Amino acid sequence: MEGRADLGGGHCQRRAHRGDRRRVHRLVQRPRTRRGRPDQRDAPDQGRPRGRRLLRPGHRPEDAGDRPRGTSGPAGQHVRTYLARAGGIVYAASADGEVHALEAASGKARWSAEIAGSVGFRPLAAGGAVYLGSRDGTTYALNAASGTRLWRFRTEGERAGYRWGAAVASGLLYTTGVDGTLHALDAATGTVRRSFRTGAPIETGPVAAGAFVYVGSSNGDVQAFPA
Repeated sequence: MEGRADLGGGHCQRRAHRGDRRRVHRLVQRPRTRRGRPDQRDAPDQGRPRGRRLLRPGHRPEDAGDRPRGTSGPAGQHVRTYLARAGGIVYAASADGEVHALEAASGKARWSAEIAGSVGFRPLAAGGAVYLGSRDGTTYALNAASGTRLWRFRTEGERAGYRWGAAVASGLLYTTGVDGTLHALDAATGTVRRSFRTGAPIETGPVAAGAFVYVGSSNGDVQAFPA
């Protein structure tokens, strides 16, 4: 059986073998006109309350006091922001290296910091630290309360499509290297405790569960290493 989900369109389709009459399952029934086409006047996002903007590209929260305000970035520029949450704080990191800590309830800025690399992945907040990965394979650790940089760890090599990932378990930060190596770092100092070669670029993970850490490689393998 073969499946395909398209949540962006508001429905889910399932291709089935012959004889199975249930060929299409809809999670959200779209409004229909008399001709059977979607009615754009009743689009799902119409009439819904809009979120309050807390942060704008290229703007540091302290420039406008407690609540981040400011002007947007250059016209036509697409700035992606990556988010993580721990407790009542939301951590926002952008491709220009800016990192902000905001109170989740009010949007009030706790601190702002900047790293040398271009953030291209979702941060990880755990154990009083915020971990970030840059596109060049460098891992940064910031103090979650103040934004002060604790340490950084850079892996060697270059690879298009590199994907940074991290997981914390038993005082160790497991992170992916550009060359496909899984590194176990001391979460407090960034010191390398041990490293594992996977034999292929890591595409997903790491995921820490129980006594093992799991990663998925570009060759389709899922590998487990002792935590």
